[in-house]
Amino acid sequence: MAGAIGELRALLSECQLPVVSTLKGLGSAPKSYELNLGMLGMHGLSAANIAVQSCDLLVVLGARLDDRATGKLDEFAPHAKVIHLDIDPAEIHKRRYADVAIRGCAKKALPQIQARGDYSEWCQQVKELKLRKSFQYPKVDNIDAPAFLSRLSETMAEDSVICCDVG
Repeated sequence: MAGAIGELRALLSECQLPVVSTLKGLGSAPKSYELNLGMLGMHGLSAANIAVQSCDLLVVLGARLDDRATGKLDEFAPHAKVIHLDIDPAEIHKRRYADVAIRGCAKKALPQIQARGDYSEWCQQVKELKLRKSFQYPKVDNIDAPAFLSRLSETMAEDSVICCDVG
């Protein structure tokens, strides 16, 4: 909502930080970005949830940290210090205490963030986690939905939109 996708992608490119997204943040980090673990939460991906639960620092950019993303709040990212950046002061400390609270616009704040230190070991763990916990679709009889969806994705233009019904 801040129009800060370019700034976020520049930060990720420069610092090579692992990233997860909430539902509203999907697409902010490129899917092709090697350290993009996808969506976290009850409808999210296993690797994203495990990484968040294992991290020691969680930088939250404009997310509400609602129960769909956190699950049991008292068990969410139990070892992490939290830096929470949000333009709405009502969201900071609302559900999870922020060790560092920053009230501001992501578009202006993101270019000022610098990652320091050696976290290459963590990034390697994240890459391995992403590989180990990727979706595995068993082929059932003559139906190979993953192959169909993969082929469909390969042939569609990048800006294509496909909608599916839950039924």
